[in-house]
Amino acid sequence: PKSHTLGLPSVEVYNCTARSSGMAVLPDMMLGMSRSMLTMMQFNEQKQDYMDSLANLEEGTDAYTDALEACHRRGADRCVKVANMHRGLYVKAAQFIASLRGGTGDRGVPRPYT
Repeated sequence: PKSHTLGLPSVEVYNCTARSSGMAVLPDMMLGMSRSMLTMMQFNEQKQDYMDSLANLEEGTDAYTDALEACHRRGADRCVKVANMHRGLYVKAAQFIASLRGGTGDRGVPRPYT
């Protein structure tokens, strides 16, 4: 069964099939490129979400603050999906960011991401 994240099939399916069939699993350049592309797509999707959601709002208003918090929550959910799909290094990177509690808030990493 294929897993989906961000509407795209996971490239992990190929490597799982290779491992279960007993084939030697060599470093897969396409896997690395696919992971990088999916991560960049998530970043671009989130950037567009912020731009669209905040475009006509005045900074400092309640509407702006609410829209910004909603963007943070959606972005955090996207990041979790990407980290769970890629595992390994992405999970460790997410754990590191979550440990930056002192850097959260208005000027640091938004709280929904940690």
